[in-house]
Amino acid sequence: MTNTTGQHSEFELFLRELKAGDAFAKPTETLSWQQTVAHLSREGRPIEIDADTWWEYLDLLPPRWMSVTGHAFVFAEDGNCFHLFWRTRERYFARLLTEAETDRFCRLSGARRWQ
Repeated sequence: MTNTTGQHSEFELFLRELKAGDAFAKPTETLSWQQTVAHLSREGRPIEIDADTWWEYLDLLPPRWMSVTGHAFVFAEDGNCFHLFWRTRERYFARLLTEAETDRFCRLSGARRWQ
């Protein structure tokens, strides 16, 4: 979404900020569900994941928010902080948002923290 002057919206800039930085490497071994959840529970920077993990989370519960293109979505259980998932080409990523980031995401996107 850009406005008529070609500038990016505050939400688009925020998404770019959340996706920025060096990602934690994708695990080379197969993880159990508990290990996957622990792996995704690191705050502060992106985590590379495999396509199976992406689809598992997309299918687990309805997303709280999903991009128009389908290349990004937000997952959360109950009132917990959001996990942002996105893909670029053939690579998949996730990032656990902090409380403040989750609140800002809700304000800018219209997503609801509680279902």
